[in-house]
Amino acid sequence: MPIVAITDFNFPSLEIKKWVVHAAGAEIRASNDRHIPSVLLVADAADVTKRFEPIHADAISEMRRAKVITKGELE
Repeated sequence: MPIVAITDFNFPSLEIKKWVVHAAGAEIRASNDRHIPSVLLVADAADVTKRFEPIHADAISEMRRAKVITKGELE
């Protein structure tokens, strides 16, 4: 199952997004914890979405499946 990684967000719940992504045959992995390195979150993701925090070169170099990194509004 493809993974969609969300590295940071500012809304209270991902439930609707999880439902939509799951209906498309994928899974969401998300974290707002700055103590968890984004490299752990994005390594196997096919899609990486960020809002505020940068995605550093060390995380990008570990991405094995990513086709796209997006920044923007998820709300």
